[in-house]
Amino acid sequence: MIASLAKFSDTSFMRKWGQKPFPYYNDVTKIIYGKKDSVSNTKPSLFIDIDKMEKLGDNYFRIESFRSLKKGWDGYSAEIIPETILNRVQDILLKVRKPSSPRLQVFPTGRGTVQIEYYIDDDNQTEIEVFQNQYNAFIVSKGMEEEKKVTRKEAITILDNIINGK
Repeated sequence: MIASLAKFSDTSFMRKWGQKPFPYYNDVTKIIYGKKDSVSNTKPSLFIDIDKMEKLGDNYFRIESFRSLKKGWDGYSAEIIPETILNRVQDILLKVRKPSSPRLQVFPTGRGTVQIEYYIDDDNQTEIEVFQNQYNAFIVSKGMEEEKKVTRKEAITILDNIINGK
């Protein structure tokens, strides 16, 4: 199920009931489930995919918040994170068996990528950095570090294995 929040200024429904709109606030929020606006054929500005939200937990909102980051969001010269990267991150997380694991977190990076991190301690952690056209894995297991390029399938397997204790 898909839901979204949309704002509209039509206060005719208030007039039907003899009410006057608030003089200082003319917008009313409504929730639209599962469809685009039939007039403009566009999604409202805040669009919430309930299925993804339930599966990804807090990471859903974190990823969605990255969509509004502007160039220099870190106070320096951080790049904007492309939509394709954000969609790739959601796709990877949705393929992992426990995508809402509390130790699995996502972070924006200053170079316009997203890092998926699973942190246990300094000697045991996994990071998958998602780029436009590649994935990099940084794995620390029992203090031994390994860094390598991986495929999408390998990134999913790595995350699945670490979350499920393999």
